[in-house]
Amino acid sequence: MTFTPAKIDGAMSIEPGSALNFAYPSEEDTAILIRGTDGTYAAFGQKCTHLSCPVYYSKANDRLECPCHNGGFSSKTGEVLYGPPPRPLDRIELETINGEIFAVKKRCVEMKANVKPQKTAEPRTRRRLAGPSRDACYDQRGSTLDPIGSGRGCSCSCVHSTGSARHCLRYMLADRT
Repeated sequence: MTFTPAKIDGAMSIEPGSALNFAYPSEEDTAILIRGTDGTYAAFGQKCTHLSCPVYYSKANDRLECPCHNGGFSSKTGEVLYGPPPRPLDRIELETINGEIFAVKKRCVEMKANVKPQKTAEPRTRRRLAGPSRDACYDQRGSTLDPIGSGRGCSCSCVHSTGSARHCLRYMLADRT
């Protein structure tokens, strides 16, 4: 794929410890530019590598967080810090040209073989979304399905490999009436 450099409007004016959303490499591809507290810039694709929910920058925690399934990424490297994401965020390479910041290339980071995401020992202060255990995944009709890994599969797109009691997105969106 050929990438065309694109100026990130407003990049030079964001304060250290803040972020700016932009589109790259196309208007449909959301990205996030982070200016670290040390003044350095880093940019990543904004889609979580678990189920493509948009990640946001948490200044208080200095990391990128996914609110859908509680995933966390380093704001400097995009590496997985905790949660279900299977690989780092896609990295967007930056260049400074004539005093302006440009996105010049998007690099998809491949998952390393036999590497599990790291877990942090710190408690999470954000409210967890309610949902079924990994043994009770439901489809739109409300019938119980077998979880992934049981040999029979699960027809929804959730991933239960974390073994936690967290929900799947399809369960949350299902009509329960």
